[in-house]
Amino acid sequence: MDIQDVSARLERLETENRRMKKLGLVVLIFASVFFVSGQAKTNKVVEANEFRLLDIDGRIRAKLMTNDIGQTSLTLTDSTDSTNDAGLGKEVELVCCPVNS
Repeated sequence: MDIQDVSARLERLETENRRMKKLGLVVLIFASVFFVSGQAKTNKVVEANEFRLLDIDGRIRAKLMTNDIGQTSLTLTDSTDSTNDAGLGKEVELVCCPVNS
């Protein structure tokens, strides 16, 4: 090997090294952009008149809703949807009424 071969190989290595550095910088910038954009805060609001929680079979297990007079109710139903001896469904309902202070 003479000095010209060594010089040519060194030039190719330096060119490749510069290319790798540029590629690494581009990858780092894209990774930073994706990380920062994924961390952005959002102020999303979900609004509805009624929320229903369904089980895997599609039966309503819980309802959160308001009625026409402004009362809020949370209804929880058991998994069988059966009725007891009094003819009432096996469910628990919590109704919140405004209280004058």
